[in-house]
Order: sequence, then structure tokens, then C-alpha cells
Amino acid sequence: MIGVAASARETGQFFFALSAKPPVTVPATSSAMPVIAQLRPCRPWSPSRQCAAPSVHGRRSDQRWIIQTIQQVQGGSTVFYLNNDAAYYSPFDLGDGTYTDHLQGETDPFYNHEDKTSTDASTWKTGATESTMTDGPRTNNSRGERFVNFKTAPFALSGKDKGEFFGTFTWGYAVDSAGVFTLRDAQAHDDITSGFGTALRKFIAHQGDLTKTGTTPAPIQLELPIDVCRELTTAEKALLDPFATFAKVAANAKARVWMTSRYDSSGFGAEANHAMAVDNLKGVQKYLTDHGVNLDKIRLAATEEPVSPKKAIGIVDVTIINT
Repeated sequence: MIGVAASARETGQFFFALSAKPPVTVPATSSAMPVIAQLRPCRPWSPSRQCAAPSVHGRRSDQRWIIQTIQQVQGGSTVFYLNNDAAYYSPFDLGDGTYTDHLQGETDPFYNHEDKTSTDASTWKTGATESTMTDGPRTNNSRGERFVNFKTAPFALSGKDKGEFFGTFTWGYAVDSAGVFTLRDAQAHDDITSGFGTALRKFIAHQGDLTKTGTTPAPIQLELPIDVCRELTTAEKALLDPFATFAKVAANAKARVWMTSRYDSSGFGAEANHAMAVDNLKGVQKYLTDHGVNLDKIRLAATEEPVSPKKAIGIVDVTIINT
């Protein structure tokens, strides 16, 4: 379970609580949490950047949901999927059984939020002060020795920290050849992994392909600098215009414009590059909102990769998912 403090000194901070026998009820105040991990501090900002001001200075979000990856392996090397549905899930797979955790038919990557109806599917609660997730995993679709790993990340859906991940919670379990169940140690981490980001980008790309219509704009990539802020070029704006036009049509009210920005640890380093990646996303978002797209229809996520394809360039992928 992942919760957010609703009161006391740590108001609005994410904490992790683990129970071997879910579901459990954990009060939102930090004093009641059996396992606590306070995550990432404010990021440093490089004064040599040419941006007017940093866009990331701490936890300033008013909607926080959960995105999770799952990895399922049987017999040490054989990947298996929910309901043994390889035909559906394998296109989301990174190749080692890892993919963004979701049920067939879901068109958003949120574990505890239904994007098309704006409801919390796991706790039936919404609001600025609390977002919780309960997961009672089962393996009744597989027999024999196997393990399942999860990476669970709180995510800012809206607010000034929109597109930010607030660390990662890794956990899982294993079943040996004798059928003995072992819950793996849970750990909290400062950031998402590159594999987590790759899985999310793959989910968005494939869902965009699955839900596209005859008028849906094709996905695009923008190559924006990671070491200096600048305005969008005329050519980049022309690439974005079809997305603005599509998203404003009443019949496309459930469409979501997903934008992911990639960065690596070169140059100024991962922390500063992350801040620039978020700024790049906010710049593209502003262009779309200035051209009439409702802010609530835009989804942002900054994701790290081991090495960027081009030096000092952060790729921004833009895709429509028709939820």
C-alpha cells in the first residue's frame, strides 16, 4: 500500500507501507505507518542554464496516482503474463517479462485511477490529500517455480510538479519448486529506473496504436536541447498543431495527449537534466494550451534513459491515446 500524509508535519508527503496479508487499512497520518520512507529532496538547479526560472522545486502537486511495472518469470527464464494472455501483453514487454501493470481494456497506465472517468478504481476516493493503492497479487494462472517483481511509483498527475515521479517502491514474491511462498524485501528508491521509463513509453506507444482512429495524428518526436531553454521552432509548432486540432474536437473529449521527455546523466548530470526535461515538457504543454487544449487532457512524464541518442538532446515523444 502507498499512502499520502493528510495531516501532521509531513502533510502531502509519500510514505510506503507493506503488509504480507493485504488488504490492510493504514491511516493517512505518518505516526501510524509501520514502514516509512521519505523520498527525494528538492532538486538542485544549475545556474548556467538559460531558463528564466526552475520549474521543479519540491512536491507541489494536487493529484497523485500510481504507476506500476510487473515482471513475471516462471522456471527461472520463461516469461508469463496475466491470464496467460501473451498475444495481448507481449507487445508491452521489454523482453524480460517487464511491462506497465494494467488489465486488458485499460487505456491509461495508472494502477489506481481510471483516466476516462476520473475515478480511483482501487479505493473509490479522489482528492488532493489522499491516494492509496492496495494490491493482492495472485498466481493461479501459473504453476511451479516462479517469481514476480513490482516497481511502484507515485506520480503527479496535475499541479506544479505535473509529470514528476516521487520515487519508487520495489517489492515482489517468489515461489520455489516445493511451492513455498517468500515475500521479497521491500525497498524505497529516490527515482524510477530507466527500465520503468522505457516500459511506460512502450505502453503509451502501443495504446496509442490500439486506440487510434482514422483522424488521430500520428505520434511525433521533438528533439529539444537538454542544456539550454529555447522557444519551439516554427517546424516544431507545425508538428504539434494537428494534436491541438484533434484534442479540441468535442467527439474526442476522452482523448489524452501523452508527452514523455527523455534525459540521461551526461553534461550537467541526471538531476539537472531531469529538471530541463520537465521544462521541455511544460514548454510543449504551454503551446498546446495556448492553442485551446484543455490542460486536463495533457499527460506529462519525464523518464531517464542510460544514454541519449544525441548529445545534449532530450527527445519528447507526443502520442494521442483515445481513452
